Amino acid sequence: MKNQILLHRGALLATVALVVSGCATTGDPNQGGLFGWSAGKADTRSAAYRAQFQQANSQLESEESESIRLKRQQKKLASSIDSANAELSQMLMDVRGIEKSGGTQLASKAASVRARIEETKDASNPDEQKIHALRREVDSLREEMRLLQQRQ
Repeated sequence: MKNQILLHRGALLATVALVVSGCATTGDPNQGGLFGWSAGKADTRSAAYRAQFQQANSQLESEESESIRLKRQQKKLASSIDSANAELSQMLMDVRGIEKSGGTQLASKAASVRARIEETKDASNPDEQKIHALRREVDSLREEMRLLQQRQ
């Protein structure tokens, strides 16, 4: 009888040892139970989460820097557009003056330039090259006006 009890205990211990050693270990404390939890796997799991967090944080910092750069660029473009519109307004005043006091041929040229200036001014983002070309045309009209006034 004593041998039988020892045999049952031995079999029970062997079964428990097999069950415990047969369970997969995990680093997640919510899984694995009493014997299935592994500190090494938990450390590996924590390191992976830290790396993920650092990568996300780095990406966020990069995107914030890009946002700041784009806001600066937007302000610079807005300032450039304001300057262009101010220059175009001044050119319109100059051309209207030439239209009123110049001869018919000069008034006709001035009206053509005025129409292009107004068209450029109505654009949401005036092209700098176009503005410079218009500035040259207005300067040319002014010179023609000056020569016309000298002849008279």
